[in-house]
Amino acid sequence: MRERAPGSKKFNKKFFIFVSLISAILLTSYVAFKVYQYKTYIWLPDYFLHSEPNPIDKLSAGHVMFLIADHHEAGRGDRGFKRSNAWGKAYVKNVEGIRDDYGNPVQYTWFYAYDHLNSSVVFNLNKLVFAGLGEIELQWHHGPDTNETFPAKLKKALSWCNSHGFLLHVGPNPQPQFGFVHGNWALDNSSGNPNQCGVNRELDILKSHGGYADFTFSTLSTLAQPWKINSIYYAKDTDTPKSYDTGKDVEVGPRNSGFMIFQGPIACDWHDLIWDSAALESTSPFKPHRIDLWLKFAPTIKGRPEWLFVKVYTHGVQSKDVILSQQFRDMLFELKRKCREKVLSLHFVTAREAYNIVRAAEDGLHGNPEKFRDYFVKKPINRLVHVNTRIRNVVIDDENVTFDVVEPKSTSFSLHVGAIEEVSGIITRYAGRREDNGTYTVTVEGKGTIRATTREHPVFKNEILSFDETDPEGYHYILKAR
Repeated sequence: MRERAPGSKKFNKKFFIFVSLISAILLTSYVAFKVYQYKTYIWLPDYFLHSEPNPIDKLSAGHVMFLIADHHEAGRGDRGFKRSNAWGKAYVKNVEGIRDDYGNPVQYTWFYAYDHLNSSVVFNLNKLVFAGLGEIELQWHHGPDTNETFPAKLKKALSWCNSHGFLLHVGPNPQPQFGFVHGNWALDNSSGNPNQCGVNRELDILKSHGGYADFTFSTLSTLAQPWKINSIYYAKDTDTPKSYDTGKDVEVGPRNSGFMIFQGPIACDWHDLIWDSAALESTSPFKPHRIDLWLKFAPTIKGRPEWLFVKVYTHGVQSKDVILSQQFRDMLFELKRKCREKVLSLHFVTAREAYNIVRAAEDGLHGNPEKFRDYFVKKPINRLVHVNTRIRNVVIDDENVTFDVVEPKSTSFSLHVGAIEEVSGIITRYAGRREDNGTYTVTVEGKGTIRATTREHPVFKNEILSFDETDPEGYHYILKAR
């Protein structure tokens, strides 16, 4: 038998200790890197202390509000328009035929990057809004600003958005109202870089100018991610950055003060050994098991635990390989299947509609949340009028439409309200009104002749040059502009 060399046992023990030490260092380094990468030191305590999974198997008459927050950044100029136009056409085809449990098509929320200032992109999105596929809200990469400079810039931004048909809602005295996403993950000067915000009182300023909620979070790997997670809550602004780090949860009963922070879920994905923040990006494609995570950790309302709010986010243009692909359809069908399995009613909602449903719950309303989509913030005007040129002095309700055209040129407007389906020509002002006796009167100011297609016989204040009623889909008029 071969004898063991003297000292070999001692050598092997040292080697084992050496390997164990190196392994421990590597493991510690890896864990430390992941803690830094995901910024888990910010939010992990709240995940373990307060983030309990929803008992989705035990909910009675449960409802799932599913919303998609797209940080929509198609770009500037003609290139931006071409990207947006191609994206929009492909998106319409991709969601065709998919509806929730109440017959609503997939609802998408485009948080348009105002700093791109691309009118053609907004008008392209307006087509999708008018078709009933979603709504446009405000995203903004701004800075360096201050508490003193930001209000004037925000007012100017809202005026630009309103003239393009979004962030302005139906009613007799419309004022800007909007959901918000902060570019560069820098809400309330939270990124540590004042060039990406600089405004410590941003929450109060947004609210005072018509902002109703922030939809930036949840997100991983950023300093902006709040300590409080998996919640819808009210943050109280302070003179220091990141005032929204904590706040008071929404609940049934008296409404809290502050600015609403509307989060998406964060969950530990043991299947892939990663953290899931409900992102649909090229770097985080859809997998079926993610639906369970989103439902289990979806924010709810205290006193109304059967209403679940699942907010996913994406950069839809940059992640078109996900949003415009079969996997996006698979996600929606898997969501429908899982809701049926858990006996949960599914509602496709926009950010505004989700906010309205939260407000209804706060006010003690219950039952089917479907009836609360327009509860507080009314539908935007571009749901009722397809806006493809800048307008002003807008007043729209369920029967009446009035607006002026900023830069008159040959154009057309389609309408879902009143007696007129479409009006085209060089238009400077349009006014349609349902009178007390039930008749609908229309006045179109502009140049030359105006073409109008109607659902009924309105009373025109214009001179009628010709009339055709042979088309079973509508009546056709040629008018002289006033």
